[in-house]
Amino acid sequence: MRSATRKKTGKDPQFLEWLRTQPCACCRLLGVAAMEGHRATEHRQLSATEAAHVADRGLSQKCPDREAIPLCAEHHRLDTFSAHRMGKKFWAHYGVDKKQLIERLNRGYEEETS
Repeated sequence: MRSATRKKTGKDPQFLEWLRTQPCACCRLLGVAAMEGHRATEHRQLSATEAAHVADRGLSQKCPDREAIPLCAEHHRLDTFSAHRMGKKFWAHYGVDKKQLIERLNRGYEEETS
C-alpha cells in the first residue's frame, strides 16, 4: 500500500475523529486500579486521546488512517514507554496484539456508524 500522506490514499478523517473520542488503549489495558505504594488507586487517563498511526510503514511514511489506534499523549509520544520512543518494543511491553486491536477498533467504528 502506498503512503497515506503522499498520494492521499488511506485517508479517513471521520475514523480519526471517532478514534479521538475513544479511551487510550494502554490506559484501558492497565485497568481501573493501579498500585501506588501499598494502596490501590484509580488509574486515569491524564491527557486527551490522540490518533496514533501504528501499523508498519516505510521510512518517513504514515500508514493508512484505518491502521491507527487511540492513545493518550503520554502513551503515544511523551512518556519513556511511549509508542514513539519504544518503537516495535512498545507492543511487547504492553502485551498488545497490534493487528487484533486494529481489527477490533475498525469493527467498533463500523458498528457505531452504520
